[in-house]
Amino acid sequence: SMVVPAPGNILVGADMDQLELRIAASRWQSEKYLEAFENGLDPHSSVTAYSVFGDRFEKAAIACGAGEFPWKTGTKFKGDAKKLRGLSKCIQYASQYWASIETVHRIISQTEVDNGDGTTSLPYLTLSMREVRLMHKKWCEGAQFDAGWERELTTYRNSGFLSEPVMQRRRDFLDGENINEIVNFPIQASASSLMNIALIQLREAIPPHKWGAGTGIINQCHDSIVVECPEHAAQEVAGLLEECLNQTHPSMPRVLFTAAAEIGGSWDLVG
Repeated sequence: SMVVPAPGNILVGADMDQLELRIAASRWQSEKYLEAFENGLDPHSSVTAYSVFGDRFEKAAIACGAGEFPWKTGTKFKGDAKKLRGLSKCIQYASQYWASIETVHRIISQTEVDNGDGTTSLPYLTLSMREVRLMHKKWCEGAQFDAGWERELTTYRNSGFLSEPVMQRRRDFLDGENINEIVNFPIQASASSLMNIALIQLREAIPPHKWGAGTGIINQCHDSIVVECPEHAAQEVAGLLEECLNQTHPSMPRVLFTAAAEIGGSWDLVG
C-alpha cells in the first residue's frame, strides 16, 4: 500500500492465474487439473479441496451458498468452506515439488494467514504430523503428479541435466542430486521464461518513460507485472497487459495461461 503512482498517474497490474500449477498439470499430465482448466473450473476447490476433504468440503460449500461439486472459477466461498479451501491450497503448494511429509508439515505449521485487520495468525500451528500426512496423501491421489516427478528424476539421472521447454535453459545441478530442486526446476524455469516473453512483448509496446519520467513498467515479481501510466491510458495499458499475459505455448498442451488486469491507486490493489 506504500507504493503509489505520481499525481495524475495510476497503476495497472496483472498476474497470471495459477501459473506454476498450470505448467505442472500440462507437463505431468494431471487429468483432473487439466479438465478443470479446460472447463473453466476453480482448480483450488474443484480439484485441490475436493481431493483433500471430499464430501466434507462439498457440504461446507453447499452450506455457504457456493453449491455442489464442481465449482466454476470465480465462485465465492465463506466460513468453513473458505477455511478448508485455504488449507488445501497450502497443502498443494507445500507438496507440489515432491516434498517429504516432514517438509510439508514444517511449511504448513509456519504458514501465516492475513486476518484482514492488519494482523496475521498461524492457524495450522497445531496440526499433527498424522493429519498432514493424510491430507498430503489425499492431495497426491487427486493431483496424480507422482509419475511426472519420477520422469523428471529419471531424465536427470540419464542425462545429467534438465532443460526447461520454453527457452531451453538448462541446469546441471552441480551441487548434487536434490530431488525437490530437480522436480521444481522445469516448472519454475518455464514460468520465468513465459514471464520473460510477456515482458519483452510489453516493453515493445510500453518503452521506459513512455509518458514521462517514472512511467512504464515499474515492477515484475514472479508472475505479475505492474505499469505506471497516466489515468487516461489505464484501459489501453490493461488491454496490453492482458494481451501479453494471456498466452499458450506448444510445449505445454491443453492449458491456456490467463490473467486479468486491475487498475488502482496502490500496488496492493493491482498486484
